[in-house]
Amino acid sequence: VEDRLFKVPKRGFQCSDSEVFSVLFELPPQGEAEGSSSDNPLCLDSIVRDDFVCFLHVLYPKNPCEEPALSDRQWISVLRLAALWGFASIKTKAIANLDGVLERDPLQAVKLADDPRTGLEGWMVPAVGALARRAAPLSPDEVRALGLELALKVMHVRE
Repeated sequence: VEDRLFKVPKRGFQCSDSEVFSVLFELPPQGEAEGSSSDNPLCLDSIVRDDFVCFLHVLYPKNPCEEPALSDRQWISVLRLAALWGFASIKTKAIANLDGVLERDPLQAVKLADDPRTGLEGWMVPAVGALARRAAPLSPDEVRALGLELALKVMHVRE
């Protein structure tokens, strides 16, 4: 991940909960299996190191009886990786921890609802409504963050 070698137990990734990794580890190895050693690591291209670290905090918690103390941004990273790799239980946990985002950050909630991998399509209407009801119009930075199509939806609802 970003030219950094992470040495983590395979067990968390081999769980039946992950559609991607369970299939990957079931394939018969041809020669030395990818991820079997430091010389032959499993490369996770296009994954951001900080996002992966957040995901590892949830996959391998220090205290299994407590939720990791992560920020909204970190839980969003966990949600995106869990959705990408098919970790249904971690995705559910991330969504539960993001429950208040709709009220705290409706802009972020719109972006999450617009991503079909998150499974949060139901957040779109209330999040757009929250943005439309606030006193201040969308700032140029918010328009850029949302993209033109979503920003136009919000502006249309404001009218």
